Amino acid sequence: MLATLFLGILVTFGSLAALWIGFIQARKYPRFEKLNSRKANQRMVQLTMLFYALGLVFTIWLMLR
Repeated sequence: MLATLFLGILVTFGSLAALWIGFIQARKYPRFEKLNSRKANQRMVQLTMLFYALGLVFTIWLMLR
């Protein structure tokens, strides 16, 4: 059960790190110019909270199985 918890934490934060690294890298290119706005940052934070909540629920579900 503890191993499942650690694995769930690693997968959740790994996916969040990949999401943010991709977002930051995409902002550097001119064709993704719209990602340099306040609205894009707000949406990214919302997406982060969604991924975090889904990761938490999935981890708890795996621990209860």
